[in-house]
Amino acid sequence: MVHTEPAELLLEYIASKHIADFFGRLQMITMVSPILKFSLEILNGHFDTRTISDHIAQWIPLFSRKGVKQLALEIFYFGEIIGTDFSSLDLTYLKLTRVILPSTLVFGEFTYLTNLELFQATYLGKSLLNCPVLEKLMLKHCIGLSPTTFNAPELKCLHEISDQIRLQNITEFSFGLCSYSFTKRKASNLVEVLGSLNKIEKFSIGIFFIRYLAEGDCPERLSEPMPYLKTLNIFQVNFSDLSEVSCLLCLIRSAPNLRKLHISAVHSKSSRAERNVINYLVENSEAGPIDRLESVNFSFVEGRRVELELVKFILAHSLLLKTMVPYGFVDKTIGDHIAQWIPLFSRKGVKQLALEKVIGHDFSSLDLTYLKLETVMLTSTLVFGEFT
Repeated sequence: MVHTEPAELLLEYIASKHIADFFGRLQMITMVSPILKFSLEILNGHFDTRTISDHIAQWIPLFSRKGVKQLALEIFYFGEIIGTDFSSLDLTYLKLTRVILPSTLVFGEFTYLTNLELFQATYLGKSLLNCPVLEKLMLKHCIGLSPTTFNAPELKCLHEISDQIRLQNITEFSFGLCSYSFTKRKASNLVEVLGSLNKIEKFSIGIFFIRYLAEGDCPERLSEPMPYLKTLNIFQVNFSDLSEVSCLLCLIRSAPNLRKLHISAVHSKSSRAERNVINYLVENSEAGPIDRLESVNFSFVEGRRVELELVKFILAHSLLLKTMVPYGFVDKTIGDHIAQWIPLFSRKGVKQLALEKVIGHDFSSLDLTYLKLETVMLTSTLVFGEFT
């Protein structure tokens, strides 16, 4: 039977010693016309990656004839495939994992490519890659590739994990710093690095980048605010580190239109360091309000007092908060704090609430439209009102 409707072909291959059998099955492609998406995942290997590379080179004309628009080639084991000239295809989406793009390749223009994802890719060429309509770019642990490798005037979204800091003043930007050695300096990295990101609407920070930004004297807020920033995701904040917590609060205060905040916690578990953070939060309890924040998500919290004080601080300063998610791995001590938060939730008009691993409380006293409870104990002493 010949298919005439556009098809999405997804091939996931777990390599065996009989790789020739697999490539034989690809003859089925000739029975499908056209193919909009082709995805190949090789999860382990007992073969020479040169074999894979040679076959991919042979597939390119077939992909072209079948009108493939989305292509994903991923190899998840030790070894790399040798890339080919993917610019000869009219792709809108391309994802490559563990691929080498040799200097002998001469790429044409990626005329229609709007979304490109590269993971552990190596580019040995020196010429720019022309992507006139590229809007989304992901570079994770790549060699020889950076945002400046691409001529992409329409780029709006960049996700990068690298050991070199390269920031882009675009609509959506996330960056993870692979490694960082602490060096004492007085000038604020936060001011130096983020002072020019005035266009950004969604900003995500991960791995060692928050540690880098926190170095130096952090101001209460940036002199040049980020007026368009609406979503802020900060992963692996050390809640026991005063410099990182003050950096976090500076970012929040410097975004007057911030709507959504996600904070992921880590700890050094130093009692003295935690006391310093708690004292800082208490001393700054009269700080100005966070005007437009509507949703806060805390993940990987353990119920430590410093975490709970930070939750309380943000609750107390948020005027329009509707969703609060203190979520992750918590112990029984959080239960007492939640009892203290209930009146705050009520005054702040929280409408959506999610909690995990706690002893329950009378949440019916809140005007909630959404409630999510995981591994929660609701004791016999609780008397619930109506969840109106």
